[in-house]
Amino acid sequence: MKRLNWIVILVSLCAASVAGAQQTADTDAEIGTTPAMPADTTEGATGTTPALPADAPGPMANASFAWNEAMTACPDPAVGSAASAWAWRPDADERALYALDLNGPGTTFDFLADFEGTSIIIRVRDAETNESLAVIKTNSSNTEVDGEVFAYRLSRFLAFDGLVAPAVPVDLGGGALEKLLDLISHHSYDDPNKERNRDRVERQVRQALRDGTTFHGAMKPWLGAFMFHSGLGHRESLAEQPVMRRLRARSDQPNDELVTLEQFTRLYSPAGTHRGVIPMWQLAMDMSNMMLMDALTGQNDRFAGANIHFIAVEGERTEEGERRSLPIYNLGEVRLLALDNGATLSSSNGSGLADIQGNIVRGTRVERFSEAAVQRVLAMGRRALGAGCDSAPFADEHDAMWSYFGLSGRVTERTDNYLGNTIEYVQGIVDRYGDAAFLRPVHGDSDEAIGD
Repeated sequence: MKRLNWIVILVSLCAASVAGAQQTADTDAEIGTTPAMPADTTEGATGTTPALPADAPGPMANASFAWNEAMTACPDPAVGSAASAWAWRPDADERALYALDLNGPGTTFDFLADFEGTSIIIRVRDAETNESLAVIKTNSSNTEVDGEVFAYRLSRFLAFDGLVAPAVPVDLGGGALEKLLDLISHHSYDDPNKERNRDRVERQVRQALRDGTTFHGAMKPWLGAFMFHSGLGHRESLAEQPVMRRLRARSDQPNDELVTLEQFTRLYSPAGTHRGVIPMWQLAMDMSNMMLMDALTGQNDRFAGANIHFIAVEGERTEEGERRSLPIYNLGEVRLLALDNGATLSSSNGSGLADIQGNIVRGTRVERFSEAAVQRVLAMGRRALGAGCDSAPFADEHDAMWSYFGLSGRVTERTDNYLGNTIEYVQGIVDRYGDAAFLRPVHGDSDEAIGD
């Protein structure tokens, strides 16, 4: 499977939940704390930009003894802490975001014109070409921007390639704050909840300018050729999809039959029918990975209706025909995309664990996982919690591991809980079903018809 291209194509960010009644009226679906940068950094427009050698190891390429120890062994007082292994290395996509000229004249800020709920999301454009480059998400009562960074880093660590868009912590200061204040102070919303969030952001920006401090957010690249899928985005409808049967341990393994994902919308740009195809095994893997990630991050809003998306692998859509007097867009081969990961870290458990257990809607239960991802999750449990070990974890390594994922302070008490509860469930499934608990795609011809 080709790695997703996160390069810009003109399309609005679909990051918000859509109220059920509003969405049902206009859409239908078918299935056919900021971590410190490395010491070797150089000053950039956003503050600090990583200055790393071209061959700098990523989170899964570090072959040092400490990293091997962290991935394979229990904490051992005779060996010592492996805290030094947990050092995040930004990848090329993250470095591209850090390099954007947020402070200077190279970029402009505006608001999204599309429907994005009550969140305050800032679009970053190239000042010369007006090309959309990135979005900056802000904290609100239902958005935790550190959760966006956590989800991306966790997805990289677990090798969930392409499932989550790159996200970096950003602390706006100087010229970026001035541009943001100029934008936000000259705008208002009719929605009282959204206006309340806008006013809060304005007050925080003004305070940061007075104090000479910064405004914290999360920045993500502008994405193209994607659309939400309401059939996958509601628990009740997801439970009826053939893919969920393939995620039960006693069922057949998923094969490579093509599944068509289709969504009609008048709410999002471009309005029309969006259609793409995905092998059943890839759909099963993406859904399993997403729900495992949601359990680990304390996700509370995945199944609000418009928070599961599909995105074109080639990053393009072509117009082919018409339906309901609106265009049909062919996205070609697609993958699932967990676009909005801000509704995380805010509760003691989150609904993600209940969803993967099938405790809210029975049919969403997942009993099959990526074996490599499970081994990584168990490694996290050993090093941070001492799960399954005779010796206690090292406190400095516990903190270093969560810092690796962009987290620190009291929130790690919650992530400890998410991790421990998820391990208990997944380990129980593996103990019960053995190898059948792991996704082993079946490739080759099949006579089975799978959805359209």
